[in-house]
Order: sequence, then C-alpha cells, then structure tokens
Amino acid sequence: MKKKGKDWLAFLCLFLLVSFFAHAQTTEIQGKVTSPEGEPLPGVGVILSSPNLIGGDQSRITDSEGKFRFVALLPGTYSVEAKLQGFTPQKHSDLRLSQGKTLTVDFALEIA
Repeated sequence: MKKKGKDWLAFLCLFLLVSFFAHAQTTEIQGKVTSPEGEPLPGVGVILSSPNLIGGDQSRITDSEGKFRFVALLPGTYSVEAKLQGFTPQKHSDLRLSQGKTLTVDFALEIA
C-alpha cells in the first residue's frame, strides 16, 4: 500500500514539473480595443496569425470591456488584426514574442 502512495506522489510531482516547464515555454498576447474617444469596444473580431500557429489563424471576440486574450502561444512572430463593422480595421504586424512573456497589444479603432 505504501508503494502505491509513493508512486502516486512521484507521478504527481513529475506531472506538475512538466506542466510548469511547458507553461514557461509559451507566451501570451492580450489587449484592449477602444473607440477614438477611449471607450471600450465589445464584440470586435480579433484575428491572430503566424506561421507558428498549429491549425491556422486564431480568432477572439472582445468582451464587454473591449479586452481579448490569446494564451499558450509558442515564441515567434505574430500579427494581430482588429475588425468591427463601421470602423477601419487595424493590424499590428511583426510582433516578436519571447519565451514565457506576455505582450499587450491595444487598438484604438477609427470610425470608417
């Protein structure tokens, strides 16, 4: 019985260690989309693109505070674009993400 407990504890420690290092090797992009007056814009489509993305581009919709977030990204170069009907789309390109870092990318969309 004691052996099972030790095996379980060893497995748990190994799992936590691997999870910690896997998280440390990824990065994150977050940001906020606002109007020209600085008011948050909910419902904005935000598209993340990069050759590093497995499965192609990722998209998010801003929340009620105009915020978005892309998590568990590999280090590399990315582009982020914000689009909302009635506003001019904006794009930030050549965003270089380092291992274990969070990059903040904000947009102030202009009325079209």
